[in-house]
Amino acid sequence: FVYCYMEEEPISIKFVPALYIQRYQKVLDEVEKTCYNILKNYETDDVLTITIADVGCNNAAFFRYIKHGFEYTRKSWRTHYIGLDIDESLMEEASQRLQPMITDSLASRSGPLHASLYLGSILQPDPIIQSTDILVMIEVIEHIPIEEVEQLPDALFGVIAPKCVIMTTPNVEFNVVFGTMKP
Repeated sequence: FVYCYMEEEPISIKFVPALYIQRYQKVLDEVEKTCYNILKNYETDDVLTITIADVGCNNAAFFRYIKHGFEYTRKSWRTHYIGLDIDESLMEEASQRLQPMITDSLASRSGPLHASLYLGSILQPDPIIQSTDILVMIEVIEHIPIEEVEQLPDALFGVIAPKCVIMTTPNVEFNVVFGTMKP
């Protein structure tokens, strides 16, 4: 899913669109497939809710993709987006991103969208994200202290137990956070 081109002297690689946008789009594609697979098994007229937990949501940038990024033709379903992060200052920024914008009325959705933010850690899961349908961790694993990483599988699969986990990891060669670090 990575598209890039190389410039001559000095050699540099540029991603078009930007790598983080491609990453978000790929995660969104997987979320959409999972939603489809969950919803196709229901023949009821009941309104179904798909819960998407964005763990390590940072400033909730991925929310924009959930908000407008996919549609499903089932008429009676809704999405519940849950953003979770340990950084209180980032959560303040995230809360601004969740506010409705005037342009939101121009985009149609298949069903209602509910969004909420929680301050917390994946390693001490809040009951609100337990049994979520889809859990997304975009570029989070590298922020978990190495001495605590062993707790992640139990918290993720034992306590939270989502139907689907979508996790991305950083790419040392193209991540500005790593600077000149060797892979």
